Formats: sequence, C-alpha cells, structure tokens
Amino acid sequence: MGDILKVQGDLDGGESFSKEQNVFNKKVKEIKSLKKDLEDLSRALDVAQREFQKKVIPLQNDFFGLTKERLRILADYYWNEKLSKALKKDLLEVMIAECQSLNVYSDDEEVRKWLEEFETQLNAGSNEDLRKEEAAFDEAFNKFFDGYFGSDEGNDSGEEKGRKTSKEKKKVAKEAAKDEVRKRSIKEIYRGLIKIFHPDKEMDEAAKVEKEEISKEITEAYKKNDLLALLEFETSLLISDKTRIREIADDKLKIYNEVLSEQKKDLENRLYILKSKNEIVYKGMCMKNSNKEKFLRKVTSDLSERNDALIQQMFVLQNDKKYLKYFIATYLGGYEEF
Repeated sequence: MGDILKVQGDLDGGESFSKEQNVFNKKVKEIKSLKKDLEDLSRALDVAQREFQKKVIPLQNDFFGLTKERLRILADYYWNEKLSKALKKDLLEVMIAECQSLNVYSDDEEVRKWLEEFETQLNAGSNEDLRKEEAAFDEAFNKFFDGYFGSDEGNDSGEEKGRKTSKEKKKVAKEAAKDEVRKRSIKEIYRGLIKIFHPDKEMDEAAKVEKEEISKEITEAYKKNDLLALLEFETSLLISDKTRIREIADDKLKIYNEVLSEQKKDLENRLYILKSKNEIVYKGMCMKNSNKEKFLRKVTSDLSERNDALIQQMFVLQNDKKYLKYFIATYLGGYEEF
C-alpha cells in the first residue's frame, strides 16, 4: 500500500507535525521494514537450508554410523577384556557420554538401550551408604535454610505488607485498564472493517469471493494484534483522504503508537530468533557478505576430514589395546585425539 498509511503534511507547509504524529510515521516505517526483512530472510533460509542439508546430511549420517561402530568396539572391550576397576568405570563414563551425544543426532532405539545398560552398570557400582549420607546432609541443610529464611520473612510488619499489596493491586489495575483501552481501539477498527468487507451482503459472486479473502486477512490481523495491518486496510478505503490519520486525536495516536511499539518489539524478537535458530546457515549463506559456495565447500571438507579421522581412530582402537587407555584419558580430559 506504499505510503498511504502516513501522517500527511500541510500542502502549504505551514503546519508542523505533533510529537505523536512524528512517532506514528516512524513506527509505521520501521514495522514495514521489519516485516519485509522477516519475509525475505524466511524465504532465503528455506532455500539455504535445503541446499545445506542436501550436502551435509549424508556426511552427518556417515558420522553417526561410524560413531556407533566405535561404541561397539568400546563395549567389546568392556564386556570381553580384563580391565582394572578404575579403567572400567572411566570406560563406562565415556560410553554413556557417547550415547548421549548420539541421541542428540537421532532417536536411535539401539543407542537408547545401550545407554540404559551402561547407566545400570555405573549405578551398580555406586556406594549406597554415601548416597544416604548425602541425602541426610541435604535434608539438614534444607531445614536450616528453611528456618533461616522463614524467620527473615517474618520481619516485615503487617502494615508494610498491606502497603505493598495495595500498590501491587493499583499497578495491576492500571495495566489492565490501559490494556483494555488498547484492545478497544483495535476492536473498533476491526468491527468497522468487517462491516464493510462482510461477504454475505455482496450480490456479485466475484466481489463476494474477494471480500471473503479480505475478511480472512482482517480477522487474522486482529487475532495477531497487528494494528499496522488493520490501519492499512482501513486507510486503503480512504486513499483520497490524505488527512485521515492526521485528524486522529493525539491521545488516540498515543495508544496506536504504544501498540505499534509492542508490534515492533515482537517483529525484532522473531527476526532474532529466526537468525539464532539458523545461525550457522544464516552466517554462512544468507548474510550480505556470505560466500555460499565457499561456505559449503568448507563445511563438507571439514565433515569429510572428521569422518576419515574417525575411521583411522577406530582401526587403531580395535588393533591396539594399549591405545584404549590413551583414548579414555584424552576423551575425559576434554581434548581431541586427532
């Protein structure tokens, strides 16, 4: 709808905008820009994600299969080789961590069964007396602090609590009243638009279908509390009236501006979440300075190297029992072997 929804200046330039009119114009411009950014980024990410997954998913699946095979080798050491009690415990911790890591990639039934078995083995070696002592200590600790905080809360006088409650009630009531005014303003616009675009009163079939679609869009905007969309529908009916928004009283514009501010924050938050959820693909393929081809080459190269290193490690692990200690130590130490 272009710049239809905008406070228009005096043709002679003799009358300046009020503060609320300036704010209104600014909010409208910002929200339109955010809506466009959100739509453009959503489309770009859809395309990028499909291309990313096409290249990456096969390599990730290979890694999952190789890691499961490494887990089988470790389990074979646990069940069939003579190992010290300490080494067996460390090996169990490694295998549990591996199962948990694999579960992040996929909900694999075999891995879940392995995890349950490994955790059972680890818990079987735990000290029951130690658990009882810890539980007794926790109980005593909680009782002490429950009593401490209980006596502290009792320091407030009844009068002070009453004042706090009264202030809180007034604050809640004020916010509720303010929210009601906002809703009423939006509801007024919505009701007026639905009356105009209601399809049941339309005799022409083509016009009726068009009004049905417009009515759906209006209702959807109302449900989303999208004031800007409702105002754009309303203003489109009065294109020739360039002073329509200007004639709205400042007190009402102030309410509109508050709702538009909330709408702007919501759009900014949605944009932030969209970028965060797709951070790797967004930074590698969708930013203005992104080199999509270079990024995909780098990702696939890194994944291929990771899989090759895992194959090499599995060969050594399976054929050299001495390497098992080194593998466990480096795994639990938190740094890579290769």
